[in-house]
Amino acid sequence: MEGKPAPTPAVGGTKLRYPLTRRAVKGAPGPCGISRLRQGNGDGMRGPGDRRRKRGTMRPLRGRFMLVGIAALVAGSLAATVLLLHFGPGVARGGQAAQAACAPTAPDDEGPFYKPNAPERAGIGSGLVLSGVVRAAGDCAPIPKARLEWWQANPQGRYDDAHRAVQTADAEGRYRFETSFPVAYYGRPPHIHVKVHAPGHAPLTTQLYPKAGQTEIAFDFVLRPR
Repeated sequence: MEGKPAPTPAVGGTKLRYPLTRRAVKGAPGPCGISRLRQGNGDGMRGPGDRRRKRGTMRPLRGRFMLVGIAALVAGSLAATVLLLHFGPGVARGGQAAQAACAPTAPDDEGPFYKPNAPERAGIGSGLVLSGVVRAAGDCAPIPKARLEWWQANPQGRYDDAHRAVQTADAEGRYRFETSFPVAYYGRPPHIHVKVHAPGHAPLTTQLYPKAGQTEIAFDFVLRPR
């Protein structure tokens, strides 16, 4: 009868929600030897079953992306560990100790109180330990037998010979120096002067600024080649 919609066909005893298209699917009989028809909406769009199958195929991909992300995090942690073990804490740690890619240490004012020929010694006080490695810029190679000159104000804010020293780094460029916590004077924050010399490298004059309550400073001095 005209005007009456055609009944929705059934496949395998199950009534389909969408009209059948001519796409071949597996299982149901059809004309011309086609064994089964896929559900569709009649205009080439996929039905709900197709969307569910598509979502199912995305789950393994999400799992792979998560594994790739975890592998990247592990690789980054391993790289940081290798840097710490190879170059020591002065390069791997942040703050004053860090020298990104072994860039030369920034110079600072020498000031008017530098005096050469200080006594050779590894300390001028107690309570604050300075340690690290003297390195070459670029490849971070330790510089053996570099010389370090230290001077700072005494507890009264004056410079004297008792608070001056010279020391030599060891064969691997390492140094350790012990002093007392410096005082502030003339509006300047507590600071320690240091001058570093090594053959084949430009001398470095800079200052260290310990924070209140600090008892250790790990710092690598990085020198420019001549």
